[in-house]
Amino acid sequence: MKTNTINFPENKRTDLLHWFHASKIIYLRFRKFLFNNIGLYLTLALALFGGSIVINNTLESAVQNTILVDIQPLFSPVLLMVILTSTYLALAVSVSISKENDKGTLEVLMYGPVNYRSYLFGAFAAFIISYIICVLIFTIWANAAIWLSHIDFSFDIYFLLLLSVFTVGSMISYGVFIAALGGKTRMTIIYFILFIVIMVGIQIADYVISTLLLTTSATGIDEFSILRNFLERISQFLVYFSPFSLFQLMMDDIVNRSIGNLAIHIVITIGQIGLLLLFSYILFKKEGVH
Repeated sequence: MKTNTINFPENKRTDLLHWFHASKIIYLRFRKFLFNNIGLYLTLALALFGGSIVINNTLESAVQNTILVDIQPLFSPVLLMVILTSTYLALAVSVSISKENDKGTLEVLMYGPVNYRSYLFGAFAAFIISYIICVLIFTIWANAAIWLSHIDFSFDIYFLLLLSVFTVGSMISYGVFIAALGGKTRMTIIYFILFIVIMVGIQIADYVISTLLLTTSATGIDEFSILRNFLERISQFLVYFSPFSLFQLMMDDIVNRSIGNLAIHIVITIGQIGLLLLFSYILFKKEGVH
């Protein structure tokens, strides 16, 4: 007599539990690395100090000119804090992964219950959760700044801090991708410096060309028009690859109440995170531990 049996996907369930356990192990390793490293605390202190200077200068300028030209005076300090913190976290995740590769720790982990997916997920989770803790500190700072400076309260600052999680997540993903691309610590640091130069340098050059190097000749001939147009096009192209540029666009969207553009920029940022982690996984799988 033939009996029908139902096969439950025990293997899939077991694999999922193993994956979660392995990710948790990696998460705890990187969290310990971050919170035992003075770099995070120094960066956080520098971010808060720099933000305080920016808002103080903004308010002093407003008093001298008898008008507040900045609709959201806290946006610029938050931008500075996000840039400093995200750059440190991106560099830290790149260097920490590369050092594990150099020491052979990464190879040992891959022989155990850890695979590339759990490793990348655990590393990303550790750094992004660490930043969420930083966001709580930034929120306390923002409330103190509002109270001490008598700035009009607005929920926009809380919304911006929430959106910064996506921006920092994108920077962390770039850090993971650079580590997968560089392999060894030395090459990873070189690639990271190049990444920062490309993301920031082109925009600075575009600003200089478009605002400072204006034509001053009597004939009215613009000697820099070709270069200015070239850099403008590059900048417009890179804006969708730079987490900082996208974050600035989100700031403008909040001020202008442009919900549609804001949604697009959030989706692009989330897409960056997913694609960068996917490319990192593919690189690790292809190249292996080198």
